[in-house]
Amino acid sequence: MSTKQTLMNRKKPKKKKKDKSRKKIAGDAAEQPEVIPQCRMPRIDDLKEEQLEIFAQNCWLVSLIENKVPVKEALRRLGINRSERSVRHLMHRYKKDGRKGLFDRRWLKEAQAKVLTPIVKKIALAMFFAWPAAGARALWKELCKECQKRNITEPGESVVSKFFASLPEPYRLFREGKLGIRKWEQQGAPVVRYENTTFANERWQGDHSPIPIWVRAKEDGIWKPFRAYLSALLDAHTRSIAGFIVSIKYPDSWVIALLFHRAIMPKRRKTWKNQGFPFVFQSDRGKDFVSRAVAATLGRLGTLPDPDPPCYPNRKGKVERFFQTLDSGCLRLLPGHMDAIGRSDGAAAKRVNELLTLPQLCQEIERWIDEDYHRRTHSETGRKPAELWEETVRLRLPESEDDLNLLLLKDDVARTVKNIGIDFTLNGARHTYMSPVLLDHYKSKVRIAYNPEDLESVLVYDSGTGKFICEAFDMRSDNPHFNVDDVKKWRSQYRRGMKERIKEYFEEVYLEDRRCTRADEWDEARQQAAKAQEEELLRDATSEDEAEDDEDVILLLEEFRRRDRGETNGEE
Repeated sequence: MSTKQTLMNRKKPKKKKKDKSRKKIAGDAAEQPEVIPQCRMPRIDDLKEEQLEIFAQNCWLVSLIENKVPVKEALRRLGINRSERSVRHLMHRYKKDGRKGLFDRRWLKEAQAKVLTPIVKKIALAMFFAWPAAGARALWKELCKECQKRNITEPGESVVSKFFASLPEPYRLFREGKLGIRKWEQQGAPVVRYENTTFANERWQGDHSPIPIWVRAKEDGIWKPFRAYLSALLDAHTRSIAGFIVSIKYPDSWVIALLFHRAIMPKRRKTWKNQGFPFVFQSDRGKDFVSRAVAATLGRLGTLPDPDPPCYPNRKGKVERFFQTLDSGCLRLLPGHMDAIGRSDGAAAKRVNELLTLPQLCQEIERWIDEDYHRRTHSETGRKPAELWEETVRLRLPESEDDLNLLLLKDDVARTVKNIGIDFTLNGARHTYMSPVLLDHYKSKVRIAYNPEDLESVLVYDSGTGKFICEAFDMRSDNPHFNVDDVKKWRSQYRRGMKERIKEYFEEVYLEDRRCTRADEWDEARQQAAKAQEEELLRDATSEDEAEDDEDVILLLEEFRRRDRGETNGEE
């Protein structure tokens, strides 16, 4: 038997039958043939410089050849180093595909994923939403199992992790269910911005936030670093700041009460014109903003509250944006910023001597608001906040100081004004409050109203009548508003004024004595004239001289009668 017959008699190997028992997954995730997307024609503005140059040359060549210019002549005119055969192929593509034929075919190719195909991405997204608590590794393992069932190439773990990390933020939010959808509505949903105010002091927005700067304060006689919190009230129409306060602990109801008191009353800086109370106050639903003292005071002033829904901070975005402006424009230029020295307590403790105190930080923020923020053009209003406030304000001021008394704590102890001021001790800390007005109330009984979170100043009232006297400042503060030299100057001025007033009193008493003496002389003359009339001197007159004396007496009596009737001739 020949070798050829031996090879022919061998049995051919049977072809393996396809395993038709494999289960198919119903639904959209079932196996489907992969559809290769058609190549799109690129946009001209998407081409690179080299591609644009080639595209322009092709356009010129086609234009010349269509105008009966030979190929060789067209290449010569354009100075293009290209073969005539390539130009004929270009014309063939142009007649077949039109403008698309002028592009290089390599530009039309789009990179196709070999492993992470559209089918694999679709399965991965289905698992991503089906198991919202699963991590990337767990999802990758389940994806590999599904790819094995479908006889699809399995992607690597890093590829799947990068795919999940590249998903848009709305995908991650909606994966969380109701909480994610609410978060999307709060932060990611499109917002229609509109102005709901027409004049200044129509609507205030209030909020507080931690600020990224360290401050120092004494605790048991030792300087220690503390985090700072800022509370601010912003006029929604002009973007000007009605008032602010900085504290070293999270603001509570008394801090907000003091904030309103400072915002409503005139400022110590004469160029800071903001004052009065608003028609509407907008805030969140925190207990500090809806406290009894604040609510009662606003109700008495006629201000309508407009609290935001819970967990919707974007409704008062104007005051939220101010905190960022303050950080970039002011805080980053001051010592102690957290981005400069660190955010840990240990890093701040190492440089505690470089930090600002709380009053110093307040002065820097107040100066920046008044001299910088209020004096530059705002990007949204197109006006300077200070100028726009003065032009459009509808000013409403409280009728009396009593309308704001609920915003401060009152001390029930009657205190005596000493020559050094008013002594006050709270939580073991001693304070001495002084003001030039208190010199007129030396040794008088007074009561004070204060805020326990800010003892830099107190309000002084008369103990008997309850009448407001003045605002006094702490002389024992780390950065006192007044110093000893100021007190000495007040005392000298007060002494000089007392001497001048006493001199005026003496002059007035002297003049009064002269008037009294002149009145006594008239009374004596009146008595003598009456006596002369009683003795009937006129009847017994015999000589002319006596007659002249009698006429003088008669004239004098007539003058007395006129004075008794109030008919004076301008002489005293």
